[in-house]
Amino acid sequence: MPDKLTALNAINAAIYGANLVVTYGSQLGWFGATNQQQSLKYQTLVTPVGFAFAIWGPIFVLQGLFTVAQLLPGYRSDPEVHQGVGYWYVAACVAQFGWTMSFAQDVVWLSMVFMLLILVSLGALLHSLGRVAHEALPRLHLRYVLLHAPFLLHFGWITAATAVNVNVCIVKYATTNTQLQLGAAVASIALLLLPGLCNPPTLSARIGRVASADPLYSLVLVWAFYGVHAELAKPTLEGALRSWCPPLVAGALSGVAALMSALLGAVVMVRLVRLAAMHGRGLREDAGAVYPRFEDQPSELAGQGKL
Repeated sequence: MPDKLTALNAINAAIYGANLVVTYGSQLGWFGATNQQQSLKYQTLVTPVGFAFAIWGPIFVLQGLFTVAQLLPGYRSDPEVHQGVGYWYVAACVAQFGWTMSFAQDVVWLSMVFMLLILVSLGALLHSLGRVAHEALPRLHLRYVLLHAPFLLHFGWITAATAVNVNVCIVKYATTNTQLQLGAAVASIALLLLPGLCNPPTLSARIGRVASADPLYSLVLVWAFYGVHAELAKPTLEGALRSWCPPLVAGALSGVAALMSALLGAVVMVRLVRLAAMHGRGLREDAGAVYPRFEDQPSELAGQGKL
């Protein structure tokens, strides 16, 4: 008899639908100013270019696949769903509701609180998911795509968004302190490289004994860095930046963001090659074990000359 649907399965499906509606409504101004309007109002030196936000499409598609999969008999009672994802996804969506409402209503400090709650919820989700995962290394198999990728993408983008939200708070509450705004942007670009290289909640992507970040998570930060580079490379900056930020500064930061994107991208490619090599060696070792070595043969067969 197939496993019955649980309360967690139903709540995950409901919260995904609610998150989809709230996010869509926020772009139509249901709750106040839209995200685009607010981003332009509080433009920072680390706000990515508009097309970078298209990453929400893959995030919602993959989380939709997770939502459907965890309703199916093969996954509805899976330990990775109940002990790994648990109610952390629900917590992240609820915090995202709070962020959407507070940002639309221009309560920027409260949006920062909710952003941190999203970050913590997704980090805890990936940490607990990694502890019960069936595979030690990330591979392009169905389980990874359905149960891990949706939250790795989301967590990676929220990591970058948290840095942006910090800078938005500075623009909001220290509008005339342009030195602080510039310093915060430089620090944000520099510090964002660290989680891309080594991120505790995504340590399922160990390369030998070296702790690292999951390649998919790091690729999201590569995309975020490139988005910052593309925005700062525009001939004319947007928002209040055009009134105080000279082209020399914007160009320098654009170059640094591009360098960070390329550097982290190269690191990710090396990791993927090493993972592929380790996976290939594992397959060859498994294949070799089908035919035992001479000394592994039962002694009675050896004595009967049946080798």
